[in-house]
Parts: sequence; C-alpha cells; structure tokens
Amino acid sequence: YNTTGVLFITNDGGFANLLTHPKNNVPRVYEVKLDKPLLHEDRSRLLKGIFLESGRGKFNEIASVRKDNKSIEVTSVEGRNHFIKNMFGALGYRVIALNRKSFAGISSDIPKGKYRILTDYEVNGLLKAYGK
Repeated sequence: YNTTGVLFITNDGGFANLLTHPKNNVPRVYEVKLDKPLLHEDRSRLLKGIFLESGRGKFNEIASVRKDNKSIEVTSVEGRNHFIKNMFGALGYRVIALNRKSFAGISSDIPKGKYRILTDYEVNGLLKAYGK
C-alpha cells in the first residue's frame, strides 16, 4: 500500500529468508520523493547512520534524481518495516512517494499492478550471489 515497485512473493521460506535476512546484505534501491529538499548535512547523517527506535540505521548510497533534491535515489540493505520513511522522518522529512526500483538487482520492468515469474537463471543468480 505504501510502496510501489519490486516485491518478491514466494512460498519458499529459505529463499525468502535469503533475500530478507540482514546478514546477507541484499541491496534495495528506492526512488524517494520528499516534501522538501534534502539538505547536504542530512544526507551525510543518513550515510553515516542515525538511531531509530528499532536501532541504528544507515543508507549505503544517496543520489539526487533532480536538482531540487526532493527526488532522490536511496540504496540500502536494511529491510525493516517502514525503514526508509522512518529514516527520513527522524530528520524531519516526510516521504510523499516511495518506489522500490530494484531488489537484489532485479528491477521493476513491468507495469504497476502486474507481475512476472522469475526465470530459473534469475533465481540461480540470486542463490549464487547471496547464498552461502
């Protein structure tokens, strides 16, 4: 409801755990639209790490999509519930729109509301990249 974009649905608990467990450092790339421009000092704080109720969190990368610094792209390996919104909220920003552009290197190349099945090649690639 609150986020659009890539979402994996599986009945394979081991595969789901592989993609969501924090120790596996699976990257998620989000397009974020903020209510106001992201200040340089706040960008630095988000990259270094800030404390939330659920513990310390940080973004791996932040890139501006537009010059106004309201539309940005964030990369994180965190998967906590509402993590992106809570990170920005802790610094006084409100997330207006959130789109998961990529999850584990799989990007959203299909229309909103549609789905596709991962190929065996993609599944094997994910298992190889993040499996132990």
